[in-house]
Amino acid sequence: MNNLSAIIKRYPTIKSKIYVLLRYVLLPFKCIEPYLPKRGFIVDLGSGYGSYDIYFALREPKRKIIGLELIKSRVKIAKQASKGIRNVKFKPQDFTKDSEIKSADAICMLDFLHHVPYRTQDAVLSECFKKLRKNGVLIIKDIAEKPRWKFLYNYVHDKIMTKNDKLYFLRTGELTQKLNNIRFKVVHGPLIMKTYPLNPIPHYIIICRK
Repeated sequence: MNNLSAIIKRYPTIKSKIYVLLRYVLLPFKCIEPYLPKRGFIVDLGSGYGSYDIYFALREPKRKIIGLELIKSRVKIAKQASKGIRNVKFKPQDFTKDSEIKSADAICMLDFLHHVPYRTQDAVLSECFKKLRKNGVLIIKDIAEKPRWKFLYNYVHDKIMTKNDKLYFLRTGELTQKLNNIRFKVVHGPLIMKTYPLNPIPHYIIICRK
């Protein structure tokens, strides 16, 4: 049941099916999954339609995953798509204000951080450090600044998708410095993720531990 076509069929509208399909094609999420613990509590920030969380949950039934997303319409679709999958759920909540989540074994941010205002990014990263258990893992996947044409393509794409919301991209060196200041141990990356040559999204990944 964890094959991609079966997951896409779970989505209720043509629009959501196409969106999820494109996300699966463009983001090398299968390279991210091995960094997640095979069991334990995982929080995904900015979970959107929940397609990756559903995949991660089906891959390992001993994972308990919660996706947090502020756009309620996306949460509604994620809940519909995940119906019957007992180890994943979705909530329209702000991570920094959610008192329900006391601790986690892993936290994911997949193309999330550049939507968070600069003044708030330190607070989000600090909250991740606070709520991760000892040796817990933080996975950040975001958009690299090079090659420049790919970065600019993604910038325009995000502007269209968010109806011209402001974006807050960090250079990888700046993000690494923030993580070091918070006392995270960067154990892998920043690493440019390999994709097929015509993929217009320049992905990078950073793996940290508390």
